[in-house]
This record gives sequence, structure tokens and C-alpha cells, in this order.
Amino acid sequence: MGKHEVKDLIISVVLGYVLYSLSALSFLISFPLLMLSRRYGYKEVLLAAAILFGLIIGTNLWQVRGVEYNQLLFCNLIIGLFIPFSLLSAAVLWVKEEGQIVLKRWFISILPSVVCFIVIVIWLSFNPSLTTELVENFRQVFELMWNEMLQQLGINLTSFFDVVMLVLVNIFLPFTVLIISVVSFVATASLKAHDISFNESVANFSIPERGIWSLLSSWTLVLLGKFVSYPLAVSTLVIAFASISTFIYTFEGFTIMYYYRKKNKPLSKAINMFFALTVISLLLPGVNIVLVFILSILGILETWFTLKK
Repeated sequence: MGKHEVKDLIISVVLGYVLYSLSALSFLISFPLLMLSRRYGYKEVLLAAAILFGLIIGTNLWQVRGVEYNQLLFCNLIIGLFIPFSLLSAAVLWVKEEGQIVLKRWFISILPSVVCFIVIVIWLSFNPSLTTELVENFRQVFELMWNEMLQQLGINLTSFFDVVMLVLVNIFLPFTVLIISVVSFVATASLKAHDISFNESVANFSIPERGIWSLLSSWTLVLLGKFVSYPLAVSTLVIAFASISTFIYTFEGFTIMYYYRKKNKPLSKAINMFFALTVISLLLPGVNIVLVFILSILGILETWFTLKK
């Protein structure tokens, strides 16, 4: 590896670490590595990801120095490293699988995070005492941060915490997959903004018809959970997979909108439309929910009707 390659690798690692250090931007740590793929292959990206993840592990261990090691500490470290690991492994696999069918490439990139999440859920489900201790630890932190404000608002801390925990557990994996998907798309679309074939592939993206069964079956299981009591681990995984299936159809809905945009303006870029919709969602409260719903419906309808005409 020459000096120029080493310089680029160091820059990408430093930028990734800086983003990790800034809590609000920590979900973008894989972006510099994905941009590195413009000039280098997955081996260089893998090396950069390994170095960056090593720095992140070192930082986490340094922060708990002097604390007595136990299962709870280990569990907190694993959960804290889950999202960085998911983002970095996804970036490496996304670059490695370039040239593959988009859905296959996407599935492979999120596979490590899905597998790790399942392992964590199973591990905690077989260690109820550890799970109880972990929840209690979160409760103490939550109480320290929000107790005074909730008392002023007249909200019961215990009930509110239970709702927050339930939501966090259920969205943890879907949120991670969403971040992986958005960062991968934005990085790729930025690198190939002027690539006509890339923008054409986005406009013509299509989910195989049989894919609808994964969406319908997962949401059927979610609805069934209203009448049948699932174990928490099963309920969490069912909701996670239903949400991830919905993301795929939401993206197809986006490609349908982009298809018509491109039909009217052939030179329009996918990245520009994505940013436009993102800005609208951020500036107009409530619009993001409506937008996701509309895009999901469009994506689902494409299964039975040819909307891209």
C-alpha cells in the first residue's frame, strides 16, 4: 500500500472516529468508508473498518476503566457496540458485493446486524436475571435524567419507562437497518450522481412478486400477537422483521415517485429527490409518517399493478 493509499485510509478512519465522538452524528461513521470505495476495493475498506472498530472498542473500554467487570458491564458493552459494528460490517459487505442484484447486496450487508441481534435476544431471554438487572440499570439512568420533568408534567415514571423500553426494544434492529440502508444509499448515490445507468437502475428498481409474502406473513404474525401472547423475544423479532419488510416496500415507493420525476425531467438525480423528501419530512411535523405510509402503499401496489408505465 502506497503513501497515498495510507493517507486516504487514515483520513477515512479519523473522520469516522470524529463522527462517532459526536453523538448526534455517530450514525454516519460508515459514510467516510463508503466514500473510500470510490478509489479502492473492499479490502482497503475492511482494513479501515477494522481499525475504526478497534478504536471504538478501545474508547468504550477506556470509559469503564476501574469499574469492576461483571456480566452487566459486558452486556452494556455489547449493546453499545452493536450499532457501530452493524454500520461498519454493512459498509464492508456493501462494497464487497458491488455488482450484485441490489436486494441481494442489501440483504448481505444487513445480515451481520440481524444475526447479532438475534443472538443478543436469545442470550438475554435465557438469562432473565441479567435482563432484569439490565432493565433496572436503564431505569436508574432514565429516572436520573427525566424524573423531575415527568413529575412536573404529572406523568407516572414507571408507566412511562415501561412504554419507552418496549418501544426501544422493538425499534432497535429496524432503526439500525434503516440507518444502514440510508447511509449506503446516500453514499452510493453521491458517488454515482452523474452515472446515468445508476439513476436508471433506481428508477427501475422492482421487488420480486413473491416478496409480498414476507411482508404479509410478518404483519399477520404481528396482528396475531394481539390475540396470542408471544414471549418477549419472539414478539421483538416478529415486529423487527415486519418493520424491515416495510422498509423495502417504502423504498420501492420512493423509486416509483422518482420514476415519474425522471420521466418528466430525464436529468434529475435520485440523490436530489431523496434529500428533497428528507427536508420536507424534517420541516413539516407529521408529514414523515404520512409520506412513509404513502410510499409503502405505492410499493405494495406495484406488486399487483404496473405503476411504472
